[in-house]
Amino acid sequence: MEKKYSIQELIGRIEQNWPETATSYNSVVLSLVRLAELTLDKSRSKLAPLGLTQAAFEVLITLRSLAPEHRLTPTELHKSILVTSGGMSKVLRLLQEQGYITRQENPDDRRSMYIELTEAGKEMAQKSMKEVATGDREVLTTAFTQDEMDALRELLIKGVGRLER
Repeated sequence: MEKKYSIQELIGRIEQNWPETATSYNSVVLSLVRLAELTLDKSRSKLAPLGLTQAAFEVLITLRSLAPEHRLTPTELHKSILVTSGGMSKVLRLLQEQGYITRQENPDDRRSMYIELTEAGKEMAQKSMKEVATGDREVLTTAFTQDEMDALRELLIKGVGRLER
């Protein structure tokens, strides 16, 4: 990641030059966005040596998190991850070429197919999840103590849960 201004510098600049927008709400959102960027950058650096993109990783872990057969239709999969439908087609094609997924006929609907995780896909999901979890832990333990992590976890789950209702 190219060196960016620190979150303190960004917030300080806003407070100095645009004080009417310098609210705690904006500071929280800017901090969450920056934390997400830093975490995703770390994930990408862990996934690249495995030949996976962030989108491919999301497909693998979404399928792996399902009950055995580990499969969804492309539409259901698209609803589960943050990839455009055009991007999804490209990711699925790549994962199929790598042997991580197969496309199975849907017996209930001849117009759709199931995307199913292969054994190699399960192994890659496990391996890539381990790498990404290590990166997440590196980022978050650098930023927060365990008590802070526990408090942040509870606040975020509670707040996001309220928004999703």
